[in-house]
Amino acid sequence: MRDRFILGLKFLVSGLLLYILIRKIGLENLFASFSQIRWPWFAAGIGLFTISNLTGAFQWFLLLRYAGISFSYARVLQYYYIGLFFNNFFLSNMGGDVFRLYYITRYGQNGAAALSTVFMDRFFGFTMLTFLGIAGGIYWVGVAELGKIWPTLLALAIIWGGVFVVLSVRRLGSLFHFFLKPFLPEKFLLRLRDVYNLIHGFSRRRKLLSAVLATSLIIQGIRVSIHYIAARALGIQAPFLAFMVFVPLIALLASLPISIGGLGVREQSGVFLFRRVGIAPHQAVPMELLAYILTIASSLPGMVLYWFVNKGRAIHGA
Repeated sequence: MRDRFILGLKFLVSGLLLYILIRKIGLENLFASFSQIRWPWFAAGIGLFTISNLTGAFQWFLLLRYAGISFSYARVLQYYYIGLFFNNFFLSNMGGDVFRLYYITRYGQNGAAALSTVFMDRFFGFTMLTFLGIAGGIYWVGVAELGKIWPTLLALAIIWGGVFVVLSVRRLGSLFHFFLKPFLPEKFLLRLRDVYNLIHGFSRRRKLLSAVLATSLIIQGIRVSIHYIAARALGIQAPFLAFMVFVPLIALLASLPISIGGLGVREQSGVFLFRRVGIAPHQAVPMELLAYILTIASSLPGMVLYWFVNKGRAIHGA
Protein backbone atom coordinates (compact mmCIF):
# COMPACT_ATOMS: atom_id res chain seq x y z
CA MET A 1 0.00 0.00 0.00
CA ARG A 2 2.82 2.38 0.84
CA ASP A 3 4.54 1.73 -2.52
CA ARG A 4 1.27 2.31 -4.36
CA PHE A 5 0.72 5.53 -2.45
CA ILE A 6 4.21 6.81 -3.34
CA LEU A 7 3.71 5.83 -6.98
CA GLY A 8 0.38 7.65 -6.99
CA LEU A 9 2.03 10.78 -5.60
CA LYS A 10 4.66 10.68 -8.35
CA PHE A 11 1.98 10.36 -11.03
CA LEU A 12 0.20 13.27 -9.37
CA VAL A 13 3.35 15.45 -9.39
CA SER A 14 4.07 14.72 -13.06
CA GLY A 15 0.45 15.18 -14.08
CA LEU A 16 -0.02 18.39 -12.11
CA LEU A 17 3.16 20.02 -13.42
CA LEU A 18 2.32 19.11 -17.02
CA TYR A 19 -1.27 20.32 -16.59
CA ILE A 20 -0.08 23.69 -15.27
CA LEU A 21 2.38 24.10 -18.14
CA ILE A 22 -0.03 23.03 -20.89
CA ARG A 23 -2.76 25.25 -19.44
CA LYS A 24 -0.29 28.14 -19.50
CA ILE A 25 0.95 27.71 -23.06
CA GLY A 26 -2.21 26.27 -24.62
CA LEU A 27 -2.66 22.78 -25.99
CA GLU A 28 -3.07 24.15 -29.52
CA ASN A 29 0.41 25.75 -29.34
CA LEU A 30 1.90 22.45 -28.21
CA PHE A 31 0.34 20.60 -31.15
CA ALA A 32 1.37 23.37 -33.54
CA SER A 33 5.00 23.04 -32.40
CA PHE A 34 5.05 19.27 -32.88
CA SER A 35 3.42 19.55 -36.30
CA GLN A 36 6.46 21.55 -37.46
CA ILE A 37 9.13 19.06 -36.38
CA ARG A 38 12.08 18.92 -38.76
CA TRP A 39 12.51 15.18 -39.12
CA PRO A 40 16.16 15.16 -40.26
CA TRP A 41 17.03 16.79 -36.92
CA PHE A 42 14.87 14.23 -35.11
CA ALA A 43 16.67 11.37 -36.90
CA ALA A 44 20.02 12.95 -36.03
CA GLY A 45 18.94 13.00 -32.37
CA ILE A 46 18.12 9.28 -32.43
CA GLY A 47 21.45 8.48 -34.06
CA LEU A 48 23.42 10.61 -31.64
CA PHE A 49 21.60 9.12 -28.65
CA THR A 50 22.39 5.63 -29.92
CA ILE A 51 26.09 6.52 -30.00
CA SER A 52 25.76 7.84 -26.46
CA ASN A 53 24.12 4.60 -25.30
CA LEU A 54 26.79 2.44 -26.90
CA THR A 55 29.49 4.56 -25.29
CA GLY A 56 27.71 4.50 -21.93
CA ALA A 57 27.57 0.71 -22.03
CA PHE A 58 31.30 0.62 -22.78
CA GLN A 59 32.00 2.84 -19.78
CA TRP A 60 30.02 0.48 -17.54
CA PHE A 61 31.83 -2.45 -19.17
CA LEU A 62 35.19 -0.94 -18.10
CA LEU A 63 33.92 -0.45 -14.53
CA LEU A 64 32.62 -4.01 -14.34
CA ARG A 65 35.92 -5.40 -15.58
CA TYR A 66 37.74 -3.46 -12.88
CA ALA A 67 35.33 -4.83 -10.23
CA GLY A 68 36.06 -8.40 -11.33
CA ILE A 69 32.79 -9.03 -13.22
CA SER A 70 33.85 -10.36 -16.61
CA PHE A 71 30.83 -10.11 -18.88
CA SER A 72 31.04 -9.64 -22.62
CA TYR A 73 30.31 -6.18 -23.98
CA ALA A 74 27.20 -7.58 -25.72
CA ARG A 75 25.83 -8.77 -22.40
CA VAL A 76 26.62 -5.50 -20.63
CA LEU A 77 24.93 -3.63 -23.48
CA GLN A 78 21.75 -5.63 -22.93
CA TYR A 79 21.58 -4.80 -19.24
CA TYR A 80 22.48 -1.18 -19.93
CA TYR A 81 19.62 -0.80 -22.40
CA ILE A 82 17.19 -2.44 -19.98
CA GLY A 83 18.27 0.08 -17.36
CA LEU A 84 17.74 2.94 -19.82
CA PHE A 85 14.26 1.71 -20.66
CA PHE A 86 13.18 1.54 -17.02
CA ASN A 87 14.85 4.87 -16.28
CA ASN A 88 12.19 6.39 -18.52
CA PHE A 89 9.22 4.28 -17.46
CA PHE A 90 9.92 3.51 -13.81
CA LEU A 91 9.49 5.68 -10.70
CA SER A 92 12.28 8.13 -11.50
CA ASN A 93 14.95 8.41 -14.14
CA MET A 94 17.25 6.45 -11.83
CA GLY A 95 14.81 3.55 -11.44
CA GLY A 96 16.57 1.52 -14.13
CA ASP A 97 19.62 1.25 -11.87
CA VAL A 98 17.64 -1.24 -9.77
CA PHE A 99 17.34 -3.52 -12.79
CA ARG A 100 21.02 -3.16 -13.65
CA LEU A 101 21.93 -4.13 -10.08
CA TYR A 102 19.54 -7.06 -10.18
CA TYR A 103 20.98 -8.59 -13.35
CA ILE A 104 24.61 -8.04 -12.41
CA THR A 105 24.04 -9.47 -8.92
CA ARG A 106 22.02 -12.37 -10.28
CA TYR A 107 24.63 -13.47 -12.81
CA GLY A 108 27.77 -11.92 -11.34
CA GLN A 109 27.21 -13.09 -7.75
CA ASN A 110 28.90 -9.98 -6.33
CA GLY A 111 26.51 -7.41 -4.90
CA ALA A 112 29.17 -5.01 -3.61
CA ALA A 113 30.94 -4.94 -6.97
CA ALA A 114 27.67 -4.39 -8.84
CA LEU A 115 26.65 -1.53 -6.54
CA SER A 116 30.06 0.13 -6.80
CA THR A 117 29.99 0.12 -10.62
CA VAL A 118 26.48 1.59 -10.82
CA PHE A 119 27.40 4.25 -8.25
CA MET A 120 30.56 5.21 -10.15
CA ASP A 121 28.67 5.24 -13.45
CA ARG A 122 26.16 7.72 -12.01
CA PHE A 123 28.73 9.73 -10.08
CA PHE A 124 30.97 10.36 -13.08
CA GLY A 125 27.92 11.22 -15.19
CA PHE A 126 26.73 13.89 -12.76
CA THR A 127 30.29 15.17 -12.31
CA MET A 128 30.83 15.60 -16.04
CA LEU A 129 27.44 17.29 -16.44
CA THR A 130 28.43 19.80 -13.77
CA PHE A 131 31.83 20.29 -15.44
CA LEU A 132 30.12 21.07 -18.76
CA GLY A 133 27.81 23.51 -16.99
CA ILE A 134 30.74 25.34 -15.40
CA ALA A 135 32.70 25.32 -18.66
CA GLY A 136 29.78 26.95 -20.46
CA GLY A 137 29.22 29.34 -17.57
CA ILE A 138 32.84 30.54 -17.60
CA TYR A 139 32.33 31.73 -21.17
CA TRP A 140 29.31 33.65 -19.94
CA VAL A 141 30.91 35.27 -16.89
CA GLY A 142 29.29 38.64 -16.31
CA VAL A 143 26.07 37.84 -18.16
CA ALA A 144 23.26 39.06 -15.93
CA GLU A 145 20.99 36.09 -16.67
CA LEU A 146 23.53 33.74 -15.07
CA GLY A 147 23.77 35.62 -11.79
CA LYS A 148 21.46 33.18 -10.01
CA ILE A 149 22.79 30.06 -11.77
CA TRP A 150 26.45 30.32 -10.78
CA PRO A 151 25.95 29.58 -7.06
CA THR A 152 24.10 26.37 -7.92
CA LEU A 153 26.81 25.22 -10.35
CA LEU A 154 29.57 25.98 -7.87
CA ALA A 155 27.69 24.23 -5.05
CA LEU A 156 27.36 21.12 -7.23
CA ALA A 157 31.05 21.25 -8.10
CA ILE A 158 31.94 21.42 -4.39
CA ILE A 159 29.63 18.49 -3.60
CA TRP A 160 31.04 16.21 -6.32
CA GLY A 161 34.59 17.27 -5.46
CA GLY A 162 33.95 16.54 -1.79
CA VAL A 163 32.56 13.10 -2.58
CA PHE A 164 35.59 12.31 -4.72
CA VAL A 165 37.97 13.40 -1.92
CA VAL A 166 36.15 11.17 0.59
CA LEU A 167 36.37 8.26 -1.83
CA SER A 168 40.07 8.88 -2.49
CA VAL A 169 41.28 9.44 1.09
CA ARG A 170 40.83 6.31 3.19
CA ARG A 171 41.06 8.19 6.50
CA LEU A 172 38.00 10.22 5.59
CA GLY A 173 36.17 7.03 4.65
CA SER A 174 37.05 5.55 8.04
CA LEU A 175 35.74 8.70 9.71
CA PHE A 176 32.38 8.32 7.98
CA HIS A 177 32.29 4.66 9.05
CA PHE A 178 32.86 5.76 12.66
CA PHE A 179 29.97 8.24 12.57
CA LEU A 180 27.58 5.83 10.82
CA LYS A 181 28.32 2.87 13.09
CA PRO A 182 25.81 3.80 15.86
CA PHE A 183 22.97 4.17 13.31
CA LEU A 184 23.39 1.27 10.88
CA PRO A 185 23.43 -2.53 11.30
CA GLU A 186 26.86 -4.16 11.25
CA LYS A 187 25.97 -6.31 8.24
CA PHE A 188 25.04 -3.23 6.23
CA LEU A 189 28.23 -1.44 7.30
CA LEU A 190 30.34 -4.39 6.14
CA ARG A 191 28.66 -4.31 2.72
CA LEU A 192 29.14 -0.54 2.58
CA ARG A 193 32.82 -1.01 3.43
CA ASP A 194 33.24 -3.48 0.57
CA VAL A 195 31.68 -0.98 -1.84
CA TYR A 196 33.89 1.82 -0.52
CA ASN A 197 37.06 -0.28 -0.87
CA LEU A 198 36.26 -1.02 -4.51
CA ILE A 199 35.60 2.65 -5.31
CA HIS A 200 38.68 3.76 -3.36
CA GLY A 201 40.84 1.31 -5.32
CA PHE A 202 39.38 2.58 -8.57
CA SER A 203 40.29 6.20 -7.68
CA ARG A 204 43.96 5.14 -7.57
CA ARG A 205 43.96 3.55 -11.03
CA ARG A 206 45.04 6.63 -12.96
CA LYS A 207 44.84 5.27 -16.51
CA LEU A 208 41.46 3.64 -15.97
CA LEU A 209 40.16 6.73 -14.19
CA SER A 210 41.28 8.93 -17.09
CA ALA A 211 39.62 6.61 -19.61
CA VAL A 212 36.32 6.60 -17.71
CA LEU A 213 36.37 10.39 -17.25
CA ALA A 214 37.00 10.93 -20.96
CA THR A 215 34.25 8.48 -21.90
CA SER A 216 31.84 10.10 -19.48
CA LEU A 217 32.61 13.55 -20.90
CA ILE A 218 31.71 12.30 -24.39
CA ILE A 219 28.48 10.72 -23.15
CA GLN A 220 27.27 13.78 -21.26
CA GLY A 221 28.35 16.11 -24.06
CA ILE A 222 26.16 14.13 -26.45
CA ARG A 223 23.23 14.17 -24.04
CA VAL A 224 23.47 17.93 -23.69
CA SER A 225 23.48 18.10 -27.48
CA ILE A 226 20.20 16.17 -27.62
CA HIS A 227 18.36 19.13 -26.06
CA TYR A 228 20.00 21.45 -28.58
CA ILE A 229 18.93 19.13 -31.41
CA ALA A 230 15.37 19.09 -30.02
CA ALA A 231 15.41 22.88 -30.17
CA ARG A 232 16.66 22.90 -33.78
CA ALA A 233 14.07 20.28 -34.73
CA LEU A 234 11.39 22.75 -33.60
CA GLY A 235 13.04 25.72 -35.28
CA ILE A 236 14.20 27.29 -32.00
CA GLN A 237 17.41 29.30 -32.17
CA ALA A 238 19.54 29.50 -29.01
CA PRO A 239 23.28 29.41 -28.27
CA PHE A 240 24.68 25.93 -27.58
CA LEU A 241 26.42 27.28 -24.48
CA ALA A 242 23.02 27.92 -22.93
CA PHE A 243 22.32 24.19 -23.14
CA MET A 244 25.71 23.39 -21.60
CA VAL A 245 24.79 25.52 -18.59
CA PHE A 246 21.12 24.66 -18.18
CA VAL A 247 20.81 20.98 -19.17
CA PRO A 248 22.99 19.73 -16.26
CA LEU A 249 20.65 21.47 -13.81
CA ILE A 250 17.59 20.09 -15.60
CA ALA A 251 19.04 16.56 -15.58
CA LEU A 252 19.84 16.71 -11.86
CA LEU A 253 16.37 17.99 -10.99
CA ALA A 254 14.74 15.34 -13.18
CA SER A 255 16.72 12.68 -11.29
CA LEU A 256 14.94 13.48 -8.04
CA PRO A 257 12.53 10.60 -7.16
CA ILE A 258 9.45 12.83 -7.07
CA SER A 259 7.95 12.14 -10.50
CA ILE A 260 7.61 9.51 -13.22
CA GLY A 261 10.82 9.53 -15.25
CA GLY A 262 11.35 13.21 -14.44
CA LEU A 263 8.24 14.06 -16.49
CA GLY A 264 6.90 17.48 -15.59
CA VAL A 265 9.97 18.39 -13.53
CA ARG A 266 12.10 18.44 -16.67
CA GLU A 267 9.70 20.69 -18.55
CA GLN A 268 9.03 23.04 -15.63
CA SER A 269 12.74 23.55 -14.96
CA GLY A 270 13.33 24.03 -18.69
CA VAL A 271 10.77 26.84 -18.77
CA PHE A 272 12.36 28.51 -15.75
CA LEU A 273 15.93 28.33 -17.09
CA PHE A 274 15.62 28.84 -20.84
CA ARG A 275 13.52 31.97 -20.53
CA ARG A 276 16.80 33.62 -19.49
CA VAL A 277 18.03 33.31 -23.08
CA GLY A 278 14.82 34.32 -24.76
CA ILE A 279 13.10 30.94 -25.18
CA ALA A 280 9.45 31.48 -24.28
CA PRO A 281 7.42 28.89 -22.30
CA HIS A 282 5.41 27.88 -25.39
CA GLN A 283 8.77 26.95 -26.98
CA ALA A 284 10.55 25.47 -23.96
CA VAL A 285 7.79 22.98 -23.08
CA PRO A 286 7.63 21.23 -26.49
CA MET A 287 11.44 21.42 -26.70
CA GLU A 288 11.90 19.53 -23.42
CA LEU A 289 9.08 17.10 -24.26
CA LEU A 290 10.75 16.37 -27.59
CA ALA A 291 14.09 15.77 -25.82
CA TYR A 292 12.23 13.30 -23.59
CA ILE A 293 10.63 11.62 -26.62
CA LEU A 294 14.09 11.22 -28.16
CA THR A 295 15.26 9.65 -24.90
CA ILE A 296 12.33 7.22 -24.88
CA ALA A 297 12.73 6.30 -28.55
CA SER A 298 16.43 5.56 -28.09
CA SER A 299 15.73 3.34 -25.06
CA LEU A 300 12.99 1.21 -26.67
CA PRO A 301 15.42 -1.62 -27.55
CA GLY A 302 15.61 -2.12 -23.77
CA MET A 303 11.96 -3.21 -23.74
CA VAL A 304 12.67 -5.94 -26.31
CA LEU A 305 15.87 -7.00 -24.54
CA TYR A 306 14.03 -7.19 -21.21
CA TRP A 307 11.60 -9.68 -22.72
CA PHE A 308 14.43 -11.74 -24.25
CA VAL A 309 16.49 -11.76 -21.05
CA ASN A 310 13.53 -12.93 -18.98
CA LYS A 311 12.78 -15.64 -21.54
CA GLY A 312 16.40 -16.79 -21.40
CA ARG A 313 17.00 -15.94 -25.05
CA ALA A 314 19.45 -13.09 -24.63
CA ILE A 315 23.13 -13.20 -25.52
CA HIS A 316 24.97 -14.32 -22.40
CA GLY A 317 28.54 -14.19 -23.53
CA ALA A 318 31.30 -14.56 -20.96
